[in-house]
Amino acid sequence: MADTVPPQVVLDPATRTVSPGTLEMAGRTGFLHWEGSAVGHVWTDYATGVTTGRALPVGSSSLINTSSDVIAYKGSATGEIRLVDAVGGRERTMQLPEGFTLKVMRGDTALATTVSAGGTSECHLFRLDGTDLSDRKVTGMPSGAPCTAVDSVSAGTGDNTVAVVRYSVAGAWHFGLVGLDTAALTELPLPAGPQNIQVTKDYISWHDVVAHAVNVLPRADLQAAARVIPDSSTYGTQAYLVGNRVFRMVGGYGTLTVVAPTGEAGTALHSVPSYHALAGPDGSLLVTGEATVPGDYAVHHFTADAEGVPVRAEVFPVPWQPSHSARIALAAGRIASSEADPHGEPLGFVDRQAAVSGSPTESAKTYLGEDVTFDAACRTAQGCPEVFPTVDGRLVYGTIETTGARLHVVDAAHKAPGTQRDLGTTWLTVDGVSSHYVTYETGTATASRTEVRDLDTLSVVHTGPAGATALWGGTLWQAGAGGKLTATALATGAVTRTLATGASCTVSRLQASARHLYWECGTKPDSAGVVDLGTGRATALGAGATAGRLGDGFVARLDSDRQVTVTDLTGAAPVERLLGGTANSTVPGVGWAADPYSGLVAYEAGDQQVRLARTGTGPAPLAQIDATVPAALTVDSGPGWTPSWWLSKPAASWTLQLRNKATGATVDTLSGGVARGLIKTTWDGVPSAGHPVPNGTYTWTLTAQPADGQGAALTKTGALKVTGGAAVRRDANSDGVGDLLTMNGSGGLTFQLFNGAGKLSGGISGGGWPTTAYAVPFGDFSGDRCNDVLVRYTSGELRSYKPACGKAVTPSTPYVKVGASGWQQYDVLTSPGDLNGDGLPDLVARQKTTGDMYFYAGRSDGKFAAKVKIFTNWKTYGQIAGVGDITGDGKADLIAHDKAGGLWRYDGTGKGTFKARVKVFSNWGTSYNTIVGVGDVTGDGKADLVERDTGGKLFRNDGNGKGSFGGRTQIATDWQGYKGVF
Repeated sequence: MADTVPPQVVLDPATRTVSPGTLEMAGRTGFLHWEGSAVGHVWTDYATGVTTGRALPVGSSSLINTSSDVIAYKGSATGEIRLVDAVGGRERTMQLPEGFTLKVMRGDTALATTVSAGGTSECHLFRLDGTDLSDRKVTGMPSGAPCTAVDSVSAGTGDNTVAVVRYSVAGAWHFGLVGLDTAALTELPLPAGPQNIQVTKDYISWHDVVAHAVNVLPRADLQAAARVIPDSSTYGTQAYLVGNRVFRMVGGYGTLTVVAPTGEAGTALHSVPSYHALAGPDGSLLVTGEATVPGDYAVHHFTADAEGVPVRAEVFPVPWQPSHSARIALAAGRIASSEADPHGEPLGFVDRQAAVSGSPTESAKTYLGEDVTFDAACRTAQGCPEVFPTVDGRLVYGTIETTGARLHVVDAAHKAPGTQRDLGTTWLTVDGVSSHYVTYETGTATASRTEVRDLDTLSVVHTGPAGATALWGGTLWQAGAGGKLTATALATGAVTRTLATGASCTVSRLQASARHLYWECGTKPDSAGVVDLGTGRATALGAGATAGRLGDGFVARLDSDRQVTVTDLTGAAPVERLLGGTANSTVPGVGWAADPYSGLVAYEAGDQQVRLARTGTGPAPLAQIDATVPAALTVDSGPGWTPSWWLSKPAASWTLQLRNKATGATVDTLSGGVARGLIKTTWDGVPSAGHPVPNGTYTWTLTAQPADGQGAALTKTGALKVTGGAAVRRDANSDGVGDLLTMNGSGGLTFQLFNGAGKLSGGISGGGWPTTAYAVPFGDFSGDRCNDVLVRYTSGELRSYKPACGKAVTPSTPYVKVGASGWQQYDVLTSPGDLNGDGLPDLVARQKTTGDMYFYAGRSDGKFAAKVKIFTNWKTYGQIAGVGDITGDGKADLIAHDKAGGLWRYDGTGKGTFKARVKVFSNWGTSYNTIVGVGDVTGDGKADLVERDTGGKLFRNDGNGKGSFGGRTQIATDWQGYKGVF
């Protein structure tokens, strides 16, 4: 075995916690607190910080808060109270007379109640004088009023010379202070239901839940007006008095605020754990919390100076404690773990990210929440559910609830317990995750099965017999009888491959990576091996001391000394070597893990710190292992185009280039940085210029660079159909292809659709038109990304109709009246496109008596600007057609066909005028009675021509993008019945 040990990185703890213990009692010179079962109760001196253990005396049970330096416990006998001096440890026992029930202890004085012979509750004070027990009945009570003490939770005290009691008069509750030396009652002016009564030598306060306020009264003048501190909480506010300040916490935890007599509020402590505050007997306050954020926790002692202003002192440190990883797993450099504190209490899930190249130092961290159902199970790491990270930052695990087996998917937006799905079964074993799938075995006592679910929807995409499974991208591998391993494409359900392990045992666990399958038989395991996915060759690896984890080109296991070993699979034969380091557990996923997407291994050593190391095995090339790439984008609705490509290993960066298929022009380029096994992006069809791309077909090219610098870049290509974008010239159904418009003898206008390959493919018809109507396919006049149609009536009225994309144009289609009359003077109306560069379609018209040509500039209101004469006496031309840009200069052009068969081109200037004519053909098309500049119907990005001859044949001439056209191709016959072809 080679002994070259690669360098390792020790990760900082994934999170940290504090164990604040429990504050039990605040005395005059120190305080009593519980520090866990390993330490027990301790007394800490305020001044020196010295702690002294104070175990419960033999035979005693629960602790009693005396707010003093006397520690009291309930004894084993009824009414027995065990007293211990915190300083010195002197012990003594107080035995209450029969029939008395202890309510409150203040120092060495007990306030207890009994029921008198008349059936009325009475309050008595008891105090030890040596071995003698004094008994004093509380005096000053209204005659016949029942008395009961208010417990320490409801009525804390910062004055150990008094206790708060409650009594009833005429059915109404009243409150009073009992002097512990005098046993005399002083009535308090409190409302019927006060909460959280606090008393110091100078003040008394209470929370009025009805008035939503904390009230403070001076004890020297109980009839004075109370100082009122508004409080929005309806319950749970804990208020404390120190000097002339009021400290309070809503709900008994969180931020401790302090309010001055002026009403000015400030923060005294941050992050106080639940109910970790106690009033001291001298008007002080003891609180566990964080003084600064971020900062250290401590027990803080607040006392008042001579002016009544609180002074804070840290009297006991509460150090941060690092967490440890109870469960750990790797995926594409992500370290997913279930964290626990030093006592085994779960702290939640954490997703850490290691650098994708070079030293695997931690580069990012995300807390994924805590699942409270783990509280009992995770006190032993094997009891925690195994975690399965995805390359996109999700984490999958299973639990067994009282209702049965449940699957959980957790991410930063859906923290634990995350998105859940009850499986309707009683047991669950998750086998693995990859791409956007999870595979698992589940069932009941009588039936079992394998299921694969889509992690995005949690819907079942595959069901099969129970048995070991593994996922790699969109492929499910499942072990069958006789050592057979079968691959199923999850997208189609088709079996794509069958391999053999070469072993006769039943495979109990299966794992997959880019180049290998790893199998094990038995729980120990008893045997194990790999299958090379490139060659199909099976190789036995032997049983090994522990189960294994498959990485990219290696298997990680532990030897008999729990040292991490790596079996390199990239050579002619497997080579085992020592990685170095000793894992704290032999269970994969507890003490150690391997990354199937990289050469990383992680293990937690005996010091409970996670170490990362790169194995140095030769990496697989960067490849796509799954993809979800929509074939279409609707620009004006939906979430956009959201392709996803899952990778065999991390990429350092990527680019996605989008080109117009017809023109080859790049319309947009998207890019990104590190992709840990998933490239996911969104394109809305609107490049940075802010204008949507034209409808049609686009090609995309994805290029990704490997993060490890090993191997070639990944390149993937495909096509995308865009609709809902900018309207393409003469396109009626948003497919990016030009179309014809015809009028039949029954008054039906039909969009004759082209298929993008120069052929006709159906139509969209709307009837009810007069057969004398003259239609002009126009651009998008209305801005709805659908082309409009101009229609001239014999009355001379011109309307602009606005059919929805892919819908017929009918007389009831919404329209704008462009002109009420006068348009019958023109025998040619045609739209070359945008002639003046303002982004709006324009119109060219020929006056039938003079032959003069006019330019009408389109306006944003759906009408035209005043006409401008651009040519005179064009009577020589039998056909005139706007053809869009046929020269490739981006400007709309015009063609004219003279009666001698000459075809002429007029190149647009982009300023509403045309250049001098250029002859395209001679002796051409003398049989044609219609010529239409139909736009691009062949999908090459060049504008084409369509012609009809007198025999009804329809021809297409493909544009070359340079101002001319190729030879004609017949595309239809029997078109002589159409009264108009536009």
